[in-house]
Amino acid sequence: MNKKRILIGGGALLVLILLLTCFFVLNNRIVNLTEEVILRNSTLSDELSVNSVNYDLMKQNLMLLNQDSNELRDLMKLSERQYPELDKANNPESESGESEVDYNILFFKAVDRILLNKQNEEKMILFGRFIRNEAFVSLLGDRNLKVDINASGLDAGISGKEGVDFTLHYNDENDFSIQSVLGRTEEVSSTGSIIRFIDANRTVIDEQRRVWLEAAKSLRDLDEDKGIVNLVESRVAEWSAVSENSSTISRSLSTNNGSLLASINFVKRENHWVLSGGISPDGQNFDYGDKGYSDLLKGLIPIIEAYDPREPGDIAEEVSRNRVMNLRQDTGFKAYLAKTGSSLGEKFREDHYYFYLDILSSEATVTGSIAVQKHTGEIYLMDQDDVVITSLKTLGRSEGMVIQRTLSIPEDYLGLSPIVFGEDDIAFVLIGANEANTDTMMVVHLNELTGKGTIVTIPRDLYYKGRKINSIYPTFGPSELLKTLSDITGLPVKRYMFIDMFAFADVVDILGGIDIVLDEPLIDPSYRIKENGQWSTLHYEAGPLHLGGVESLRVARSRHSSSDFGRAERQQMILMALKNRMGELNATDAGKLVELANSLMSYVRTDFSVIELLNLFSRYRSAPFSQHVLSWDNVLYNTYSNLYLLEEGTEVDENFNRGAWILLPVNNDWEVIKWFIRKVISEDGNE
Repeated sequence: MNKKRILIGGGALLVLILLLTCFFVLNNRIVNLTEEVILRNSTLSDELSVNSVNYDLMKQNLMLLNQDSNELRDLMKLSERQYPELDKANNPESESGESEVDYNILFFKAVDRILLNKQNEEKMILFGRFIRNEAFVSLLGDRNLKVDINASGLDAGISGKEGVDFTLHYNDENDFSIQSVLGRTEEVSSTGSIIRFIDANRTVIDEQRRVWLEAAKSLRDLDEDKGIVNLVESRVAEWSAVSENSSTISRSLSTNNGSLLASINFVKRENHWVLSGGISPDGQNFDYGDKGYSDLLKGLIPIIEAYDPREPGDIAEEVSRNRVMNLRQDTGFKAYLAKTGSSLGEKFREDHYYFYLDILSSEATVTGSIAVQKHTGEIYLMDQDDVVITSLKTLGRSEGMVIQRTLSIPEDYLGLSPIVFGEDDIAFVLIGANEANTDTMMVVHLNELTGKGTIVTIPRDLYYKGRKINSIYPTFGPSELLKTLSDITGLPVKRYMFIDMFAFADVVDILGGIDIVLDEPLIDPSYRIKENGQWSTLHYEAGPLHLGGVESLRVARSRHSSSDFGRAERQQMILMALKNRMGELNATDAGKLVELANSLMSYVRTDFSVIELLNLFSRYRSAPFSQHVLSWDNVLYNTYSNLYLLEEGTEVDENFNRGAWILLPVNNDWEVIKWFIRKVISEDGNE
């Protein structure tokens, strides 16, 4: 025993030494990188001075161009146009406060919890004595049954040859609940009443088990039905193995890309089949018996026959092309076009990504088009240069972008109290980068009191003080980014963690992959991937996925089939899956911990010390995190940078350079973002 303890202690000490070595190396690297940042900030200061001079020259030139433009407008008998100043005012900072803990109430609750724990311990002892009683065990043995206490300590399973037939629950002394596998429940008070309940239900349970075995055989017999076998093969589909649990016997039919085509379930307690999938997503019921099984097959065959084995995106593409082309036959749509002096083209034209049906002016010039995205079937509105205006699905949400928000913003949000930031709370930004490009920014708020966290993704196209926010870190460094995020969010964002995307992939692989669930299919025709020597389109079906490092990176970076907001939500989902996976590690995973440390040293820059990172990981490894994205669904709207600089109501012609696509707070009021941050933190119980 002593030798075993020495070996265990020695192993633990070795793991600790390895970890500390890696962490001290990492800390040294952080110090060096901090010195590099200070040096770069000095260089950037000189660069900013030069840029300031250039900015003034540009402003003077724009004023001269404005003057020349107005002279020309005067010659053309047009009214003079005034352009706004380029500078915008700073935002006032929000105040932070401290929240207090009412320890008095917690101490009262602590007493109740201790007493409850003691009461449960006493119940477990009494229940253990009861089920180990020789007379009780003997009576069960006479019936070929045995009893095993469950992990809760207050439940026990009574099992026969085929599995658990009854569950016994201890309520109090001489007070039990017993439930059969068929769901029948009764309150019992003694060994005799328990045995009587068992005897009264054994025959019914045995008969039901016979029915269940026949049902399972029926599902296996699908492999011997030549008609079904040939039909399944023609659709490139495959049956799963027969699966059985306490409530159902089931089997599913899936397509070659893993999509569920049909699901057959036999509900044990109700003795009927449930068929769902394909043409009957809500399910069809068939009572058990020869006729019922025959009807089951009749319902199954149309589901299989209706399945088209082509890729879902290709099917959707054909449907959308037909839908768009049918507009040419729609008399009402043609009348509306005629009213606007427009008409539709005769046929589609195409490029690598889209099929376009042009909308023509009365002079037969292209004013725009309705475009069908290849391999997805998504429909987009394009301008005359084939640049996306918006998708058909989101038309009405964006203006050219008029937005219908799902969040109601109160009129008095300016008068609401500021964010309460506890003394030990932490706010930092997690920066994800692809080489030198800032790809993702997530502001993380950790509440020491509640042990909860809130994540808010700041979109990279947010336009603040004349520049997109993703340009701040590579241009000015972390200190300016932290100051800017504090101004925007109202949180004192004091720390940062910069992670290269390649480290992200390495960490996932070291951990053996992560598990996520996609709510809808992810198809990106602009994202070509090479697997097994073949190039194909990035495509993941909706549902649970186990992802390696490369796959995680693909899911996190794809955006062609969705907005940047959808990508931000997937990135948060992957981050939480990664946190949960790391939270499962323990001292026996020393090898993985060393690999993680080496990977992080190569790809991570941060102003957290090693000890601080270890403490944060220890405190929040199992903490719940709520996830949010600043978007046009809540407090943002989108426009173009040059349009934003114009006075409201100014008209521009088709040749006007709109500038870059940007995001701004509603009413151009930055205080609304602080209100939103305050709202989500308080609703999460994280304040």
